[in-house]
Amino acid sequence: MTRASTQDELLSDDPFYTVVGGDIQGSYFPDTAGATPSSTTTTGSVMSVTSGGITINLILDAAAQAAPASFKNGLQQAVAILAANISDKITVNINIDYSGIGGGAAAGPDNGLYETYAWTRSELATNASAGDTTFNSLPTGSTIQGQSNVAVWNAQLKLWGVIGANDTTTDDASANFSTDINPNLLVGVALHELTHAMGRVPYGSAPDVFDLFRFTSQNVHLFQGAATAPAAYFSLDNGATKIADYGQTSDPSDFLNSGVQGPNDPFNEYYTSSTIQGLTSVDLKQLDVLGFHLAVNSPVTIESYGSTSLVQAGTNYFMNPTTGGAGPSLKYGGVSIVPGQFSPMVPIAAEQVGSGYDLAWKASGVDQYMVWSVDSNGNLVANLTGTISGSSYSLTSLEATFHQDLNGDGVISAPDREVTVYDTQNNQSWSYEILGYDAQNRLNHLTAKNDDGTTTLTDYNPSHLENFQWAVSQYNAAAQSTSVSIYPNDPNHSLLVTSYDPQHLQSWKDAISGYNASGQLAYVTVEKYDGTSAYTVYDHTGSGIDYTVYDYAANGHLTSTHIYHHDGTIVSA
Repeated sequence: MTRASTQDELLSDDPFYTVVGGDIQGSYFPDTAGATPSSTTTTGSVMSVTSGGITINLILDAAAQAAPASFKNGLQQAVAILAANISDKITVNINIDYSGIGGGAAAGPDNGLYETYAWTRSELATNASAGDTTFNSLPTGSTIQGQSNVAVWNAQLKLWGVIGANDTTTDDASANFSTDINPNLLVGVALHELTHAMGRVPYGSAPDVFDLFRFTSQNVHLFQGAATAPAAYFSLDNGATKIADYGQTSDPSDFLNSGVQGPNDPFNEYYTSSTIQGLTSVDLKQLDVLGFHLAVNSPVTIESYGSTSLVQAGTNYFMNPTTGGAGPSLKYGGVSIVPGQFSPMVPIAAEQVGSGYDLAWKASGVDQYMVWSVDSNGNLVANLTGTISGSSYSLTSLEATFHQDLNGDGVISAPDREVTVYDTQNNQSWSYEILGYDAQNRLNHLTAKNDDGTTTLTDYNPSHLENFQWAVSQYNAAAQSTSVSIYPNDPNHSLLVTSYDPQHLQSWKDAISGYNASGQLAYVTVEKYDGTSAYTVYDHTGSGIDYTVYDYAANGHLTSTHIYHHDGTIVSA
């Protein structure tokens, strides 16, 4: 795929094939590279994306690993779109090379096999989705336009069980991307090239699967792999109806920019500033004829206020610039978050703040929210709030940051009137305090910047709209949440404390301590990094038991119970 400019150095999508017996090997690389890039054999960092169907492993060479985040974000978002739309449970391994200039890119399969046409047609028809008549127009018999063999690439061979469907060691395909592709257009370019790698390519005088639906006229296929080609088009009914026109000057497997499919399709020969950054219905039909089964899931924009758009693509969430381009995926512990992972909480808003992002969550159907701070790669670095109600100052004070009405009360709330008090005589343990007052001049919140660099935020409840008297949030010097203490309006509890381990100094991820009405510790719930948890209940009844510990596996099943008595004995079950 190339940028639409006559001044650009055009990179060829033409393959160099080696055939040994029934094996076919292809190598895709820039014409100017002078040699096959290391990406064809790289064992570098792997970017893996799936939505429950296809898994696409992008094997990044050293240059791609060191590429700007915008490049890797664009790749990941393109793969997420493909994974959301292809339901086949196979794994496709694609080597990624990042080199050269000129705004171009090239990609294609690395390996395949010659199979008989009769077998190939049978596999396409037999494995088609119920009601899919796409392959009915293919001629029966042992040949198609005089050819008895078809080149079948690894992606299709995995579909049909010829090689291991989820073999991560196979060299399936390679792709090269220039270093100067506009980041705002990279998702479209990546969709274009990655689908080449999955088999959207011509082969030559003998067809591959793609060629079975390329026509120059009714009943006449074009079996040719050269970069320049006669006029041809995409058809599902043996050439009677044109769905898209194919390219003639850059790549005959791409669509012609002036073709019936329109000038902005990402599968077009040349990309422009108007190229669609997603898959069109015609693109999905092109993937269907390659044998893939489609789920048809388009990216969903959750919100696009301010400078950041929160987008769900497949099973990943992305924080994209509203001006265009790809941002990072939302992650926890370095792994992309999937829908339902923090149920009932779902992400509702994101906004870039400094070098990172603020991210707001809401519990479905319940007046509960929380706000995260994530870094430039989308990883959680701090909890800006605990679980709070929509009327909490901690939430409403952030609505201006998110440029939207998070709690749905019809108002984007600005911070209350604030007064800052400084400790100029060094008589206090804090350097300054910020006192916030609501419209009725009631103390709403108090923020103390402590001498040791930590911060204490006390959130009061002057309007009594929330079920607590006040809440105290503690942050370390890195502005990471370390604890939230809530003093509830609850006759059974005097205090609830949630402790966090933002710097991974403990064996546990978070711990919740509950105190009874008399101020005695009643229970502690600990969640560990390995997914296991422990629930400790303290006995203040004088029964002779100090406390009981219940241990749970990562799947939530009780694994053991230990009862600790005053006399030092322990009873385990």
